[in-house]
Amino acid sequence: MGDLLSQQAEFVGNLYPDITINLNIYTVSTIFGHEDKMKRVIHNLFSNSCDAMQQTGTIELGTKKIDNNTVHC
Repeated sequence: MGDLLSQQAEFVGNLYPDITINLNIYTVSTIFGHEDKMKRVIHNLFSNSCDAMQQTGTIELGTKKIDNNTVHC
């Protein structure tokens, strides 16, 4: 999950150079699912957040392992 967040944060960060994206990834986690769909969800999350800002600002996103079956993002 952390790698996926990092990749999309870098990609979207290049599109919006005046917006800072900070990631706080507290755990190494594996998510089972369709990788391309997860990329799209995270990309849209970052892009929509950037679009909602007034040109500059900071986005913070992180992960936290809750238990063996749950990771909050």
